[in-house]
This record gives sequence, C-alpha cells and structure tokens, in this order.
Amino acid sequence: MISEGFVANGATVYISSRDAKACDKAVQELNALGKGKAVAIPADFYKESDCNRLAEEFGKKESSMLLSILTSEYQYQNGN
Repeated sequence: MISEGFVANGATVYISSRDAKACDKAVQELNALGKGKAVAIPADFYKESDCNRLAEEFGKKESSMLLSILTSEYQYQNGN
C-alpha cells in the first residue's frame, strides 16, 4: 500500500471510503507501523454532503494538504 510507505516515514495519512469498517481496519494496521499516523474519515464520494463533511473534518485537523492520492477498486459480481 502506498500509505504504508508514508506512515513508515512519519507522515500523517487520511483514509476515506464508503466502508467505515474498512477505513478503521486500514487505520489500525497503518498505526501499528509506528512512526507516522493514519486517520479515518469515512465518506461516500458520490454524495456531495459526504464530500463536504470530509473536507470539514479534514480542515478541523489540518491547515493544508501536500498530496492527494485517489485509488479505486471495482469488484465485479456474478461473473460480470
């Protein structure tokens, strides 16, 4: 994971996804690496209200962002 490298080198990483449990799991694993830290802010990027809440929550914790990485995974079900 890209975020592992950042946390291992002392960076603060924010994890966001519609799946709050997956966010929490990723944050727990990343924070076990030690040096940096990970923070979860679950959000559904298809909902404007969630995007606004994500930005608001991030803004409460940070004054700037140096890098943003977006990854997406599509899962096909039933052979489609």
